[in-house]
Amino acid sequence: MLNGKIPADKYTFNPSIDQPTIVYVILWFMVSIYPLIVIPNNLNYFYAPRYLVLTVVSVLALYVIFRERIKVFHPVLIPAAFFLAFVIISTFLAENQAIALIGSPHRLTGLTTLFFCMILFLIAFANKKPEEKILLPMIVTAAIVSVLAVLQYFGLNIVPHEPFRDNSIRGYSTMGNPNFLGTYTAFVLPAAILFYLKDKKIGLLIYTGVIYAGLLVSLTRGVWIASFLTFIMLSIYVYKLPGKRKALGTVILVLFLVTAFLLPVQDGLLFNRIFTVSDQMQAAVQLDDQAGSGRMFIWKETMQLLPQYWAFGMGPDNLGLADIHTPNGTLVDKTHNIYLEIAVTMGLFALLSYLAFLAYFLKPREGFYGFLYFIMITTYLLQGFFNIDVIMVWPLFWIVLGLSLANNEFSVR
Repeated sequence: MLNGKIPADKYTFNPSIDQPTIVYVILWFMVSIYPLIVIPNNLNYFYAPRYLVLTVVSVLALYVIFRERIKVFHPVLIPAAFFLAFVIISTFLAENQAIALIGSPHRLTGLTTLFFCMILFLIAFANKKPEEKILLPMIVTAAIVSVLAVLQYFGLNIVPHEPFRDNSIRGYSTMGNPNFLGTYTAFVLPAAILFYLKDKKIGLLIYTGVIYAGLLVSLTRGVWIASFLTFIMLSIYVYKLPGKRKALGTVILVLFLVTAFLLPVQDGLLFNRIFTVSDQMQAAVQLDDQAGSGRMFIWKETMQLLPQYWAFGMGPDNLGLADIHTPNGTLVDKTHNIYLEIAVTMGLFALLSYLAFLAYFLKPREGFYGFLYFIMITTYLLQGFFNIDVIMVWPLFWIVLGLSLANNEFSVR
């Protein structure tokens, strides 16, 4: 991997001391402990506890930013500020401002959650500790989450859960939903693979196989497609590097063996699910309402709201107020597409600002970490065509955006 330095004063970064330890502790907690938080309560076990913890951690991070006089500036913060401003406007204009501010009880992805994520983005930008001290714990925790999901797939659920989850076959682990588990494992898996290819340690290879198993037992086809595409990109990149082809072959072998081990479990459920991917893609091309487990129907229905709410949207998390129901009677409260979700609930101005912000990160950078962040971010954004931003994973995505920005501007490692 490439090594080198670029000037640290290219953009403003000015903590009063070299590295407040609390910055690292906050980031370590969020990537290591936050994904494991499940607390039984009267509202829900997976969402409300995360929101409370995220609130406390983000307020602490904001305090640290002011206490340590951490001043950051980068041009990419301009579209981010516009995005936040448009979401604030959308919140004030929302039919239900309380939901727009905090989020619906079983989503909690309102304005405040976005604001908390942005605070974590800034604190991650301020990180000066070696990045592996944050990313390796993230990989270990993802492996733990995946083990719990695989156990669920085999019929052993040791995660505290509401009674209605007892009969779930698909793994959801501490994420509360198989789709969210898929988002999380797909997001972290490239980091595990790349660290193994760099260090060639057997432990990292095991973590890779376990996280991949978690991705499989989520049975979430959208994240499978996103992961497949980014794994092809990763493989092409690694194949060109000297001395990495054999290690890449080892990774491919491990992924194959994990797949083969899980295929016959649960009467071949995984096998059957894999072979529905092509059918679903064909149905999507034909704009069949049932494509993507009914996502095409949801997309069609929510797009009809755009002419009315194109400017500032209905308000964050307010989609459920449109009273759209699937053919089986389920209330539609999310579009299952993060870009359409922003357009409908926050408006096209917010979406364009968000895309302008993200565009900065969608370019492979030099060095090991530059490519690692690029592939993680790309995976998340690709799976976002089929899934939604959730409180379990969204803060981690913004942390990686912050780490990527710091890496891109202050050092190439």
